[in-house]
Amino acid sequence: MIKVGIMCDDKVDKWQAECITNLMKNENAEIVSTIRPAEYETEGFLKNIKDYYKKAGISSTVNKLTWDLYNKYTNEKKCKKEVEVDSLIRTEKIYCEVEKDGFSEYFKEKDIERLKNKNIDAIVRFAFGIIRGEILSVPKYGVWSFHHDDNQKYRGGPPCFWEIYHKDPVTGAVLQRLTETLDGGEILKRGYFKTKYEYDENVCQVYNGTIEWPSYIINEIAKKGDDKIVTKDEIQGDIYKSPSVFSIIKSEANKIERKIKSKCQGKVWWDIGLHIGRPIDLWQKQTIDVKWFGSSQKEHFLADPFATTINGEPFVFFEKYSYSKRKAEICFIEGHDLDGKQIRNAFETSEHISYPYIFKEEGRTYCIPEMSSTPGLKIYELKAPDNWSPKGEILPTLNIVDPTIISHNNTYWLFCTHSGDYSNTNLYVYYSDNLLSGWKSIYNNPVKTDVRSARPGGTPIIHNRSLYRISQDCSEGYGSALKICKINKLSRCHFDETVYGEITTSEINGKWDGIHHLDSYGDKVFLDAKSHVYNKYYMNKLFKF
Repeated sequence: MIKVGIMCDDKVDKWQAECITNLMKNENAEIVSTIRPAEYETEGFLKNIKDYYKKAGISSTVNKLTWDLYNKYTNEKKCKKEVEVDSLIRTEKIYCEVEKDGFSEYFKEKDIERLKNKNIDAIVRFAFGIIRGEILSVPKYGVWSFHHDDNQKYRGGPPCFWEIYHKDPVTGAVLQRLTETLDGGEILKRGYFKTKYEYDENVCQVYNGTIEWPSYIINEIAKKGDDKIVTKDEIQGDIYKSPSVFSIIKSEANKIERKIKSKCQGKVWWDIGLHIGRPIDLWQKQTIDVKWFGSSQKEHFLADPFATTINGEPFVFFEKYSYSKRKAEICFIEGHDLDGKQIRNAFETSEHISYPYIFKEEGRTYCIPEMSSTPGLKIYELKAPDNWSPKGEILPTLNIVDPTIISHNNTYWLFCTHSGDYSNTNLYVYYSDNLLSGWKSIYNNPVKTDVRSARPGGTPIIHNRSLYRISQDCSEGYGSALKICKINKLSRCHFDETVYGEITTSEINGKWDGIHHLDSYGDKVFLDAKSHVYNKYYMNKLFKF
């Protein structure tokens, strides 16, 4: 059992309260105390401003006042609504005093000794300022603190703002073990989220997306030990401070520009294509020659092609999305050449269905499509392209997105994301000894939080005995590019991968805005790409009909 202390005020933000609640539910953790700033007489607004001016100067003081006013009166931030700590947990309260040196805070010796006697293993910081000194080494596993930005680019603050200002497609976050270096601690966990240009939305999505991280690290320590999870950044970003009024105006202008661009952009349209060659070579080519199917832009689009054979006959299955129905069905064409073939209906339900993932075993052909609007993952055996026989349902309580199943080292593995739970950002892995039953979560899901390479994007590849996972890069929008991830470790208690290659629209012939799928069959590679069209459904979007 890992003993945890919480540095907090008498009230915490809503997202912090949920973080504490997660720790309370964790069977590997016990919150033994809350560590709070000692009560002191409020010095008043003018005295605080005067002290800040002495430390930072006139320019920084004006910027801080401007930001505080902007942040208070224009941003609601539901994730920061205050919660009484005593309503969450009843445990020992330890009030501590600090000595200030500029912006740094040092715990007094008497409080250091009190905390040492508590034998606390880890402290999660939600209060105090920039703490330095002996306190950092009191807990066995250190003092943990969030930095809601990518510390390799943006240190300091305010959180999740400078990405909007710089038009950075992703907003990072880290949970770090504090050192003497500002926002330069040892990294316990890191994640990346798609930047949202409404500041409220951006900061809250990152806060809420990191709620489970301390509990996650507790589990990692319990399973692997502390020395297996800590990394150290060699690159440290610049230190940012409160933005000036001109920086705030620029961020607002960036937001307006993004809204206008989204409004004027045409309706998303996808097409499927064929490339002759090995998939492993694609991210090394400067130009990828693709023969496109050329579906109608008026009423539907085609996406997510998967090739297979049934009873020795070749077929390609794919999603056919109807603009008028606002849902998709699974269709197929005969053969693998995509050359002037008739589109035929394979399978349709009352709900949206997509990503007809094909899995072959012992001469049988299975399809595991995405139907994430309802719980459970359904598995069908294909007797013929339009004859789907239900074989079972797995993970009946989960809404699975882009289910991708492989058999590897005598185990079945499922890579996916969850609908409604950062579906482009959090990667989940499940395993089983039986395709149709007994599926379990890998230890400590989600295994990855990264909008640039989490969501599956096609059939994994085995090359030179190495396993490569096809993933989507959704940082510039859904389906903006593909990342090829080399899986370094895949076991029931550990997953690790690194990005090995990338495929973008710049390498593909034609004018495209995104790519989000790749499947291979022999020497043929099937993929899709998107553009934006101006059909009658775009007019409905433009005027919200």
